Amino acid sequence: MYNLTPEKLESFASNSSITYGELCYANGRVSEVKITNDKFIEANVYGQRKYQIFIEYNQGVNSSWCSCAYDRDNFCKHRVAALFAVMSSNKSYVKVSKNPAWEKYLRVLYRFKKAMYFKRN
Repeated sequence: MYNLTPEKLESFASNSSITYGELCYANGRVSEVKITNDKFIEANVYGQRKYQIFIEYNQGVNSSWCSCAYDRDNFCKHRVAALFAVMSSNKSYVKVSKNPAWEKYLRVLYRFKKAMYFKRN
């Protein structure tokens, strides 16, 4: 999907996030992966609790969000695990839909995160 490869992950995620994200994926902790409009990815990743992931991916990560505490300016292992699920050839992980509501939701979320960043600085 989108020419996404493990090597491309290195351009936006740290080595530790990639290592632990791949382990999360390999251990079956990723579920309910949905792709909307061929660019919005939603998934749940289970660890100490359920983490919700939203990623806008269009030839690269445009914006992303995770409900974990690590979600600041870093790309966490949960997001990496979700992308490994998308890269997987196991299509049972991924449900593709055409729902334009997610595009609007992610734009609002991105603007909110941007506003909060400038508010802190």
